[in-house]
Amino acid sequence: MKPDRRRRSFLLAAPLVAAGLLASTDVSAARSLDDYRYFRALSIDLLGRMPTRDEVASFESDTFDVDSFIDKSLTGAAYAERVRRVYMDLMGLEVGNTFRFVPGLTTLRRKTIIGPDGNPLHVYFREGQRRTREATDGTFCLTPMETGFDAFPRNLEPTGAGAPVTQAVLNQYTVVVKPWWLYRDYKNASPTELYNAAEWAEKFPGFSPVAGLHTLNGQPITSIRVCKEETQTAETGTVFAPGRVNPPDPAYKRVTNYPTDSKFAKANVGQEMSCLSGTALTNSDECGCGVGLERCMPGGSAGTDPAAFMLPQNAPLGYSEPFDSTSLAQSYWSRLWWSEEAIHFLDDIVQNDRDFREVLTSRASWVNGPLTQFYKAVAPATCCGTAASFASILPEPPKFYADAAPLFDPNALPDNLPHDTAAWARVEDRGPLASGLLTMPIFLTKYGSRRARAHVLYNVFLCREFVSETAELTPSDNPDLMSRSGCADCHATLEPLAAYFSRVVESDWTYLPKEHFPVETAACYKNADGKTATKDGSKGMISTTDCNRFYDIAFSGESSMKLRGAYASAENADLGPAGLAEKIVGSADFPACVARNVASSFLGRALTGDDAALQELLTGELTGNGFKMRALVRALVRSDAYKRANNMSSNVWRSGGEP
Repeated sequence: MKPDRRRRSFLLAAPLVAAGLLASTDVSAARSLDDYRYFRALSIDLLGRMPTRDEVASFESDTFDVDSFIDKSLTGAAYAERVRRVYMDLMGLEVGNTFRFVPGLTTLRRKTIIGPDGNPLHVYFREGQRRTREATDGTFCLTPMETGFDAFPRNLEPTGAGAPVTQAVLNQYTVVVKPWWLYRDYKNASPTELYNAAEWAEKFPGFSPVAGLHTLNGQPITSIRVCKEETQTAETGTVFAPGRVNPPDPAYKRVTNYPTDSKFAKANVGQEMSCLSGTALTNSDECGCGVGLERCMPGGSAGTDPAAFMLPQNAPLGYSEPFDSTSLAQSYWSRLWWSEEAIHFLDDIVQNDRDFREVLTSRASWVNGPLTQFYKAVAPATCCGTAASFASILPEPPKFYADAAPLFDPNALPDNLPHDTAAWARVEDRGPLASGLLTMPIFLTKYGSRRARAHVLYNVFLCREFVSETAELTPSDNPDLMSRSGCADCHATLEPLAAYFSRVVESDWTYLPKEHFPVETAACYKNADGKTATKDGSKGMISTTDCNRFYDIAFSGESSMKLRGAYASAENADLGPAGLAEKIVGSADFPACVARNVASSFLGRALTGDDAALQELLTGELTGNGFKMRALVRALVRSDAYKRANNMSSNVWRSGGEP
């Protein structure tokens, strides 16, 4: 070792001695400065931290084997997190505050009235709930006259002074419930395991209802009042259409009254339907929130997206160890667990060294209690709306109204409870429509449009960009972007890729099965005025709104309309996200792109033409070892490029110099 190098090595070690991380001996003769930098880089990248005193001592010993150290490190959770972050960051897999997820079927709101004893009383309800009583059908279950208020405006607290409600009225139209967010054993006939913040924080990390949901005036809430219809537990009900008209909402007096009953409901009164369907709320008076209200999310106000849980604003150590928490709406609760599902899914693939292609193709996933609740009760609540009536033109409509095909089969879910935040379980098969990250809510809501979904996959997993070579944009009304002047350069490739997502509703995870939603439907067409119209074959149950939501008037004629996004490739539309996943992983660019992305992250810079040999080496390691990430990372951290990247000061590196 050169004298100056030995001196620099000792200077590096000196602060570690002072900090107690190294023994006070001259270690410079054993290891060079480059060696220390290399070991430090390995520790940070593979262990997620600086080396400990014992690890440094082991490194300085004559028996230290760097290959053994690397192999051992490549089995740990820190290494999995390091690689996972590469793809979480590249894909930007977080959903911002602009995305609100508040399905009416599962969102409980509450009004504050005056109880028989003269004290404030919360009553929980669902906006839009069908009720047997005409005076409250579709709204809060008590009337202003019964409560002394002037009005119950939608999404607002009652107006007026109010008066105590009688016990008889309260008992007639509401029910006392011990809900799931207050009781661990809510499924028992007489629940006793009441919420305790200190105990539950340890058992169920991250599960923390806002104070107003479990305390009132400083005292624990042991039960709640809920409108009667919301407490029903059946999984099936019947279509309800009494022919009523909604009364005007006092807060929106200029809005014209509208019929409560849908066209489908009027034509199918008494038909059996699923209470998990998104249309059950407004089409049946027999569907509620289930046992202990487990099919609904709590809301601490009458607002559009009520506060529900204390959730982390900054959680670098995970949701169980946030830097700070705040009261957030129930829609944030769902978004938190969507993200955690992707994290557990990616960590499992990397840490267990599964075939990395499974990131896009696997039908497996990981769920905990909140995700089980979401996939069983909440996810179906967004299904189709009135557009499920497309099924009514088929010879044999489905038994359950609006029962679309799920991307995650609820029958595959484990039997756990909503509080089980830490009880993660691997689901081996989500169902035939599942395909890695491509069918997870975090991806489908982050990238809401078909084109956005296709573009990010094209960029992240094939390392390709859409760049037009044509600067001029000639005015055109050609709806076919694959041939439109100025658009074709990019869209000739993008549109067929986007078509794979034609059957997944935008900003949603609802899948539109071809049995209900053919690529080309005869139920909708463009009339002589150039506007959307429906045919008699739909029996009057399909509206033009239904047609326009799922079918594209730009690709229609006098006899039919095409499914949105499918004009570029009907075949791709029917193959769905799984078809796109197979196309991507089957491309020769896929392994090269994986090598490029991981290497760029570990080296701290983009690869250049000078790195061609390194990229070829890493690509070969990946493909030659069954697409296992460990082989790629092992070769990367043993490469000269990795050592050089960590053996120069930042100012030298920025100048493009050598160490």
